Amino acid sequence: MTDSAYAQKRNAGRTAIPAENTLASLLAALRLGADFIETDAIATADGEIVLTHSNDTSMHTFGPQAAVPGKRFIDEMTLAEVQFLRTGASGEARIATLRELLRAVAAEFPGPGTIIDLELKGVQATPRTASQTPPLVGPVLATIRQVGFPLERILFSSFSVHTLEALSAMAPAARTGLLFSSAPAGGVFAEPDLSIEAALERLPKLEAVIPEIRDLTPDMAELAARKGLAILTYGDREESPLTSGSFAAAARQALQLCAHHGVRLGIITDFISDLKQFSAGPRRPV
Repeated sequence: MTDSAYAQKRNAGRTAIPAENTLASLLAALRLGADFIETDAIATADGEIVLTHSNDTSMHTFGPQAAVPGKRFIDEMTLAEVQFLRTGASGEARIATLRELLRAVAAEFPGPGTIIDLELKGVQATPRTASQTPPLVGPVLATIRQVGFPLERILFSSFSVHTLEALSAMAPAARTGLLFSSAPAGGVFAEPDLSIEAALERLPKLEAVIPEIRDLTPDMAELAARKGLAILTYGDREESPLTSGSFAAAARQALQLCAHHGVRLGIITDFISDLKQFSAGPRRPV
């Protein structure tokens, strides 16, 4: 289960489903049988790592506690201020910390097979920091060490090749995945002039490529097979039931392509039960 800019609209009428990108929704995904969960990491002003889709709180906080006076971005707020905010369709949930997620997963799902895909979001939504490399890697690794969560149970993902390079330098054993999208906003990567092939050359230890589902072409599947990479894929506008519509068609094509090329596949979705209706369930991606 993952968050999006459409959290308020998409949670409307889904009161039985926990608010997206919250501790409740991530644990619910694992209880439904997901092989992995995906969430996003951003640092607060006082260095705590919180789990939310965007640095811009106006995109996913709702209800009477939707804002901190004079502050809009996560990186401008302390942890206490972030936890004052509420998310979900009616503002019923708060933003969780990475520390809380790691402890909860370790307690309820101690087996090595449960993987957390942790996207290092940085602070792309802040105009004043758009050109900077987010100083996120150190605090994330420090949090993982402090909790004692096994590093091998985390796949670190990012749109930034530079961020993944920095992570690998600080934690050579870290597992990494490169996110990309052909959507006009932001280019393919955080480094827009970089080709996929050049990015892969800079990341020799990369474990997975993570294209948007519309970018999962036969050429991409062939490249992943040739490089020995897994594929995770995602869509940004899913609708339930997932068994119909454009995302369902794209997911079926992804399953067929990866099976044909012998590539390990994971599908990131908010609708796990729906996905299982037309597949054998999410395949273990890593």
